[in-house]
Amino acid sequence: MPADPDDYVELSGSAWRQTGFVFTTEFGDPCDPRNAFRALRVAAAKAGLPHAGLHTLRHSAASVMLTRGVPLKVVEKRSGAVPDLSGTAPELRFPLSG
Repeated sequence: MPADPDDYVELSGSAWRQTGFVFTTEFGDPCDPRNAFRALRVAAAKAGLPHAGLHTLRHSAASVMLTRGVPLKVVEKRSGAVPDLSGTAPELRFPLSG
């Protein structure tokens, strides 16, 4: 597999279809979500995180944003979270400090 996604365009030649999708097959068609999920599971297992999934990525992204100083309301909106009503948000602001 090519390391650079642009190489797929060259290798596929006239079979390449420009669809505008970020995750595609080697011909530019939308990637089947099952294949994307399978690739995530394989990569996570290789990284020593055998139980990591999409939910893990969502929380990891939120944690990184919060530790970088992104306002909680922005993180909630970007992650599609329901505004925190439980009072736990202060505990999440510095998830890597403990």
